[in-house]
Amino acid sequence: MSAKLPTKGGIKFILAEEVRQETGGKFSLLGVFPGGRFAVAGPPPPGVGNAAIVLQSLAFVFIVEGGEGKQSGRFKILAPDKKTAVSDSPIEKLEMVGGRPLIFATGAKPFIGPAFGT
Repeated sequence: MSAKLPTKGGIKFILAEEVRQETGGKFSLLGVFPGGRFAVAGPPPPGVGNAAIVLQSLAFVFIVEGGEGKQSGRFKILAPDKKTAVSDSPIEKLEMVGGRPLIFATGAKPFIGPAFGT
């Protein structure tokens, strides 16, 4: 079977405070941020160096449909300057089978942001 990438429209993104994989292939999400964005304002937290924000947990969930075969990629979070990588991890060993959606979930505990922005 050859690999076929999903289209951009076949990828859905959910941002939440926490994600947990359950039995039977289900996922539980806690504290879902509507629209896939969140805003934090206020002074930097004390005792964390140059960080602008520190969240106890932040989870990223991707639901991918329309692809086929073995896939790999990269999960990267960029700072507001759009250049500095806050997180950069390869994604390997994902396989889309038989038209079923693929769910990829990852998170950061704690999530430390170097600057405010979107």
